[in-house]
Amino acid sequence: MPAERKGVPYPAVAMVITAILSVQLGSALATDLFDELGVGGVVFMRALVSAIVLMIIWRPNLRLRREDIPVTLMLSLIHISEPTRPY
Repeated sequence: MPAERKGVPYPAVAMVITAILSVQLGSALATDLFDELGVGGVVFMRALVSAIVLMIIWRPNLRLRREDIPVTLMLSLIHISEPTRPY
């Protein structure tokens, strides 16, 4: 019998179902956008919407230390270039 965890606001099953619905709904909405935006545009839009939803739910502290700025910029450039890289 697994140990009970107190203080967890959302049960795991609800979070898994929400994640499944999110992926499926995002894919369904994105199929109509491929002709207009292309692959890179659709990937960008999905990442942008995901980032906005996470910012609304999580509300992170956006203050960066000076030493974190180069790492953040490099990670951002790598993430932006992913849809254009050949496989």
